[in-house]
Amino acid sequence: MDVPLAYRQKDILARLIRKHRLGPRYVELGCGDAFTMEGLSELGLEGVGIDYAPEAVRVAREKNIPGATYLEADFLNLGLEDEPLLLLLNVLEHFDDDAAVLRRLNGYMKVGGHLFLAMPSHSRAYGPADRLAGHYRRYDREDLLAKLSASGFEPVEICTIGFPVGNLYTWGYNKWLRLLRREYDFQPENTAQTGFKDDLGHLPGPIQRVARIAFPILRRLILLDRPFQSTDLGNNYLVMARKASGSS
Repeated sequence: MDVPLAYRQKDILARLIRKHRLGPRYVELGCGDAFTMEGLSELGLEGVGIDYAPEAVRVAREKNIPGATYLEADFLNLGLEDEPLLLLLNVLEHFDDDAAVLRRLNGYMKVGGHLFLAMPSHSRAYGPADRLAGHYRRYDREDLLAKLSASGFEPVEICTIGFPVGNLYTWGYNKWLRLLRREYDFQPENTAQTGFKDDLGHLPGPIQRVARIAFPILRRLILLDRPFQSTDLGNNYLVMARKASGSS
């Protein structure tokens, strides 16, 4: 996971949860190392984190986050129902059939329940960094809204994160990958690793070394995105949607 983006995303998520007075119960699907769940615990929420990767669940449990429990499972094969609050953060882009995933999540939720999604934005920015991370796509707003509507969701708020720092980082990262190697093949096996906030092991060695120095700086600079969050300029979306009445 992009560490500066992860911190920024967690801050904005907390703001939206406070604003709309959501909780106290939630389920995070594809929770990774429970980085987001740490912040939700600080808000007084209690949740279940679900991930298919054994190492992710192990690391999450070792954090001993108050109010958090975990399940090692494929979240598409669960019997959830009438859930009031689901989170799927930086996961949807790792599925070939993302529409089927959204329909499945809709079936897990009660009418009026809320879903938070995060995903990379701007299909034109898709490049070797996405293939390396196991992303099938990046999202444009119109396409995203159409998929939400077709799956029985209505948008409540859509924020973009990262402009201009995140955009420059994405552009520079792709340029560097092309210099190191002509193109990176699509590598879905890296999906499990990108759920670890501090695990840069899926990145090429030279980029790992630079990232460890640059990420603490970028984490502060990314705060410049505040005036642009209502635009489409950032390199990631954070979406709050509601299960519409009449959807099954």
